[in-house]
Amino acid sequence: MEICLDNVVVSGERGRALDGVRLLLEPGAHALVLGPSGAGKTVLLKVIAGLLPPTSGRVLWDGEDAYSLPEAERRRAQGRFGMVFQSDALFDSLSVLRNVELPLRNRGVGEEEARERARSALEAVGLGDAELKRPEDLSGGMKKRRHRPGGGGQAGGAARR
Repeated sequence: MEICLDNVVVSGERGRALDGVRLLLEPGAHALVLGPSGAGKTVLLKVIAGLLPPTSGRVLWDGEDAYSLPEAERRRAQGRFGMVFQSDALFDSLSVLRNVELPLRNRGVGEEEARERARSALEAVGLGDAELKRPEDLSGGMKKRRHRPGGGGQAGGAARR
């Protein structure tokens, strides 16, 4: 997916989190977002992923204005994004399998299919034997694993597309 930010501004109560950001990420490109605390890194990622509309400017996904898309179409496109949260963001009251099933179920995937897809994803990242464990029983690296199409299991970073 090509991602283009055109003069994106995000303003809030504390001032501007983003001020005239221009960015072009071509399909398959990798980018690293660095900066001190409060510099707007998370805001930038939320804007790119369609979670936080800019105050002004445009966010284009493959040439389409992400925030002008009908809600259902935008949600479908958002399915191409994923986040790895800094603080793991797992529900400690749920098993590993249930944590992986949850976003699928929230998107309307049936229970059987969600379970099958969750098990497949856990296998893909080397956690097939951990599906009944609780998050507190996993190492930090195990908690952050995500599927990488075409290969490996573990990856760091804040966002993928």
